[in-house]
Amino acid sequence: MSAFLLMRLLLPLSLGTCVLLRQNMFSLIYLLLLFFTPFVGNPSEKNMSGLTGSYLLVVMVISILITIAQILFQILLISNQPYGYFLPNCGKMDYIIRHIGLLRLDSISPLTGIRLLTPEVIMVTSSITVYVLCYKWTRPSQTRINQPSSYFSNTNRVKFVRALGKYVSTLSLCVAGCIQPSVPGALYFLVFIGTMTLWSIHQHIGKWYTYVLCGLAVVVALHILALFAVQTQWVQEMLPRADCNYCRYFGLTILVTRDCLSPQEEEFPYKNWDSYLNPPILLGNFYILAMVSRMLCKLKVENIKPRSRLVSVRNEEEYVGITTNTPRRSATKKEECEGGIGKRGTLNHQLLENSILGDQHKHDFCQKSDRLKLSVKNISAVVKKWRADAKGLAGSMVWSITYHSWVTFVLLLWAIALCVIPNHRRRMETSSPFLVFYSVFLLLCQYLYSMDLSDMELPQEVAGINLLQLGFVKTFHYPIVHLLSKVISA
Repeated sequence: MSAFLLMRLLLPLSLGTCVLLRQNMFSLIYLLLLFFTPFVGNPSEKNMSGLTGSYLLVVMVISILITIAQILFQILLISNQPYGYFLPNCGKMDYIIRHIGLLRLDSISPLTGIRLLTPEVIMVTSSITVYVLCYKWTRPSQTRINQPSSYFSNTNRVKFVRALGKYVSTLSLCVAGCIQPSVPGALYFLVFIGTMTLWSIHQHIGKWYTYVLCGLAVVVALHILALFAVQTQWVQEMLPRADCNYCRYFGLTILVTRDCLSPQEEEFPYKNWDSYLNPPILLGNFYILAMVSRMLCKLKVENIKPRSRLVSVRNEEEYVGITTNTPRRSATKKEECEGGIGKRGTLNHQLLENSILGDQHKHDFCQKSDRLKLSVKNISAVVKKWRADAKGLAGSMVWSITYHSWVTFVLLLWAIALCVIPNHRRRMETSSPFLVFYSVFLLLCQYLYSMDLSDMELPQEVAGINLLQLGFVKTFHYPIVHLLSKVISA
């Protein structure tokens, strides 16, 4: 289990941190390694001598080579005094070297220097640690103890992990779609809404969900690559200076800018925390989707024993019980009839009566226990139904009161009407599909009005109707707060 945590937790966190701290060719290599991590097998004796061991070795070698390149470049700059005189700012050679990832440390603040050089320290330390410990803990003497695949050998655990993976992936899609509304974010949000809608009407999520997650993992990877590319100076120079419509549509926010007067220093123009929280959430979303889709494709429930085998075993047990008990009773009757030893016959007869009475008491106790369990089960089912009704009514009221408008006034009227009319549970079950689809409509409208669109692209007034008064309000600042609160209410 320790090797599993190192491979699935420590290594992805290290790679993701290096990608977030800076954006150049070296970080792009770390990003590609991160994309490949979920599809590598878990550390084991067999895998460490195969693809998993080769992958960890490649990560370690690449980290060491990048660190050596940084050290040699600094030695070259120091040995040619004055420091870096042959690399003028924004020159062709300086331009290429900076995009590769080789850094000049003059004229930068200590905080910037630490941020730009920390990835090498993190990757060298973590890659060596993960490789050495995984190789050590998966040796033959410790394979049975530390092999993580044995955790999934039990059928109940397999079902639990599979269900948990579906829930976690669905929630990650919700957060990734709400953090910064855009065209790819709308795709994540639509899948989340569709999945939750199917669950709400008691529809089973089948194998198609696995294929959807695989496709979404590819989309998220492309989204991350595009967001990574727009942080580089080379791509920023090709984009329109005034306003980039495609960047707004696809959520490609420029978070880091550079100036030729001091290209080593980086400026962060945006002050909203959700813009800087978007990249780590996308990385986490990709990793979760890739891991869950791989698990759903590979993980198979093991049938411990077939049904026919269980039936035959039970029949054999019953047969053995009959054959072993019958001779005792026949022997007892024989002794009574033949009049063997009187005391022994009386003793055996009393034991037989006690056994029958004990079985009868045990049977009565089992019947009472079954009745009690059934009563508790029925009561808990009724309580759950009433709790679900109360939550639905409370959610509708909270939504309509917090975001009061004409479109949410319908939710308030619906909740009040159900509380007043008799037999409201039956009416609620009848009208619940309408409530579900109306809530989905409001969520999609809120998502559309949370995107970074101008008044020409998304007007506030259509055919003389003021959409603002109806409740369709644009939210540019922290849209995730409003979206998540409405999702929870729905």
